[in-house]
Amino acid sequence: MLAKNNAEAKSVFSFIVSENPRNAEAQAGLGYIAMEEQNLQLAKKYLSTSLMLNPDQTQTLINLAVVLYQRSEKELIKPLLLRALKLEPENEQVKAMLKDLQ
Repeated sequence: MLAKNNAEAKSVFSFIVSENPRNAEAQAGLGYIAMEEQNLQLAKKYLSTSLMLNPDQTQTLINLAVVLYQRSEKELIKPLLLRALKLEPENEQVKAMLKDLQ
């Protein structure tokens, strides 16, 4: 069922981006689906674009950090997580991820 839902979501997000490439939420949605599909290069592209359009998305910052970790681009992760922590100082997931980087 997840694959069907992802396919439907991907279709909707792709349409939105085709109509409005500056839609940060649709870019983030495509990035998340690409993560689920293990297409890390595409996930990085969409998530990075989303953050350029709207840098105040905690979950997108976390998702991009996960993608970078999986791509062994660990030197790029800490600034993302520090930004996420600034946005949500009580976010336990971000705190744990920062601790794991040490």
